Amino acid sequence: MRIRVRQVQAAVHGCPLHLAQTMARVWSAPEFEVPMKVSPMFKGSMTALVTPFKNGAVDEKAFAALVERQIAAGTHALVPAGTTGETPALTLEERLSVVELCIEVSGGRVPVIAGTGVNATAASIQLQQHAKEKGADAGLVVAPYYNKPSQAGILAHFTAIADAVALPIFVYNIPGRSIVDITPETMAEMARHPNVIGVKDATGDMSRVTRHRNLIGDASSSYPAMTPRRLAITPMADRAPFR
Repeated sequence: MRIRVRQVQAAVHGCPLHLAQTMARVWSAPEFEVPMKVSPMFKGSMTALVTPFKNGAVDEKAFAALVERQIAAGTHALVPAGTTGETPALTLEERLSVVELCIEVSGGRVPVIAGTGVNATAASIQLQQHAKEKGADAGLVVAPYYNKPSQAGILAHFTAIADAVALPIFVYNIPGRSIVDITPETMAEMARHPNVIGVKDATGDMSRVTRHRNLIGDASSSYPAMTPRRLAITPMADRAPFR
């Protein structure tokens, strides 16, 4: 598996489309096949959680209180270790502990979508696996930042993660921070994977929702859209949009 991960990681830095398609076929071999997991739990309003600090360390008491406050206020899902949680400034140990604490405190009352994406494919797989083992309901995987991959490389990156870990993925497209934009065409290709179930779009382009729906087609009925912007958007399906 390590060899295959490194092959896909190389693709993130740019490769011909036919090579990415070959990699996708390798990662879709029977030993990596995973069942479709689409759940109605992903709907409504979701909160990206900050990571409170005190005296230079994660303030676990304050974080636990924040989780409780969000649940009491009626949020439908929680997202620890995302952009709002300032994960680039966290150590790996802190990042893992924040996800674990969120899952523990929420206790299954609302879904937890853990931020698991980094710019290295192998590391993203490890974070996704950790989230699954600890009981997260999905992973939020950002486009590989800094590397500036091609669209083929982006597709290979997400395919590898989706094939390696049987945990639903929300694709996180935030070109203002990652430097790369996941095009609607690439998003439609990723949506074909049973473990890629939705998108968090931070482009600010409201037409993306319609373009995603048109390109994904019938599969969009189980492909929710969410946005961090405080704007109403047209849902891809009969579910309420994330905000």
